[in-house]
Amino acid sequence: MNDDELADAIERTWTELRQAFLDFRLEDVKKLLPVPPDAPVPTREQARQFGEFLPDLRRGRRVKLLREGERAGLVVRFEKAPGVEIAIVRFGKTEAGWAPLPGMETVSSYASDEALDEAAVAKLIDTRGSLQLFPKED
Repeated sequence: MNDDELADAIERTWTELRQAFLDFRLEDVKKLLPVPPDAPVPTREQARQFGEFLPDLRRGRRVKLLREGERAGLVVRFEKAPGVEIAIVRFGKTEAGWAPLPGMETVSSYASDEALDEAAVAKLIDTRGSLQLFPKED
């Protein structure tokens, strides 16, 4: 799978996952995200709130696909007047294909009240620990 195909697959799967939370289709969530059997079951309102919290990749602009071994991350830019938000969603390769990473490494973002040009965004992606494919503390 080339990078464009993988980026498309990540966006499609992420969109399905986000919508499953918004629609309270928890069985569909379990098909897309490894959920431990003993995980607490969210209420309809909690699931909706979580779905709203997750970035809607279709509303942003793809900046970059990061890929190393069995891990990939799609970096997306969102215009938030007057500034910008940069988010990365991370996926891992499984026997069934590419799936969102479980836990705290699934998604990270960075927001700025400043309008950032492409060079500043590229520098953030290269240097900000939370925007790395293997996240680090900033």
